[in-house]
Amino acid sequence: MADRFADQEAVYAREIAGLPYSENWVGLSAINAMASFGKTKEMFQAAEDYAQGGDPGIWRLDIGRLGEDGEWFANDPLDSLLGIMSQQPDVATTYLDPGQNGENEPGAARLQYLLGDDGRNWNVLTHERPIDGEPVSMTFPVEDPAGKTGLGLVLEAATTGRLPDTSAESFGYHTIEQARVMDFLIEMLDGDDGRADIVLADDSYANLRDPLNRALTDYTADTFNILSGQSDHAYSGGSTYVDSEGRGRLGGSTSQVIRMLRGVSGEVDDYKRLYDAQLAYSTEQLVALPDAEYIDGSMETWNEWSVTSRAIGEVMGTMNGVGADMILDGRDMAIGEINDTARYAYHGFGAPITGIPFIGDTSQRLLDAYLYEWSKPMIEEVDIHTRNENSAANDAADTNLVNLYRAWADSAGYGEGDAGRVHFDAASGEAVQSRAVGRDRAMTALRN
Repeated sequence: MADRFADQEAVYAREIAGLPYSENWVGLSAINAMASFGKTKEMFQAAEDYAQGGDPGIWRLDIGRLGEDGEWFANDPLDSLLGIMSQQPDVATTYLDPGQNGENEPGAARLQYLLGDDGRNWNVLTHERPIDGEPVSMTFPVEDPAGKTGLGLVLEAATTGRLPDTSAESFGYHTIEQARVMDFLIEMLDGDDGRADIVLADDSYANLRDPLNRALTDYTADTFNILSGQSDHAYSGGSTYVDSEGRGRLGGSTSQVIRMLRGVSGEVDDYKRLYDAQLAYSTEQLVALPDAEYIDGSMETWNEWSVTSRAIGEVMGTMNGVGADMILDGRDMAIGEINDTARYAYHGFGAPITGIPFIGDTSQRLLDAYLYEWSKPMIEEVDIHTRNENSAANDAADTNLVNLYRAWADSAGYGEGDAGRVHFDAASGEAVQSRAVGRDRAMTALRN
């Protein structure tokens, strides 16, 4: 079967695959159009896709030949090309855009091929293993340990519109095409049976988790609205939409987003990036509210404070629940590891973190004044769940919220005893009361 592709195109494909990464990038960086990337990618796909007469094992190489310095680029030409495409985010978005409700058949088909259950065979290596007690051996196809590296990078670029592992200038700005790629990914990974957290926990997806974690962090404005029920599609799910400011927004369901957040939180640092992003966005919402002096005599202003505070409580409660599930699963970490990380980490927001959009000076001043114990609420949630006392208070989580509002009051110039300080205390009470709603929603999505 492979002989069918022993023509000039296959020779060209193998020449590309055999070059070091930097040489390929220099050679292809001038090809600055989707058609050029697409032609090469479709050529690779045709060579390996059985449905098109190709050989799924055309790229296979025995794992023993890689050595310690084996490079993913040379092992998997198609994944390598996707990594190159990630350096052209607009090209990546256009190439993978599935259209509204999957109506753009080529983009949807490409995503299905790369990630679908009936899509690409990612076992590009073979492993020869002797049979016990017999003078013969069997060869097994296996996935490259660095497999899907390029796929993860191109998905991050396509959904964010930026180079991988870079930060946006602010929260919440995406084109509808970028949002459609993210929405399609969530739908695919979660499936009809709601399993994104389980799918992404598999070793086969290890190299997707970090890029998708950064991409979801970039969508914090959208996930905040969905988790707090403020999105039109927060509970039932739905397609993406364009908001009043012309921005593309996600339309995933609350449970889907929770499972995705859990799925890309395989390590402590991954979880904390998502947690800190939600915290940073929450401060942006607080500092955008009217000054406390306008609350007296204005029910409309208080309602705005109240709605925002309830949303913040729900979202941070959800994040506590996601963190608790990490411990309860036991597949990612133990409480000791979390404690070790927290012990050596500064319990404040600190310097900007790569992957989290930049925030305004007012929000930064609030965060600079806010010290929080991010690990204690999730550990306390585990204790509550283990005792089957889901209605019990989580003192650590509540303290975090109260301290957030105290820091907001201080940064806004309202000290203890000042007129107007009472409004900050009342707003923190709204957040505390709503926190359990988010926690319960997370535990239901992940453990039922």
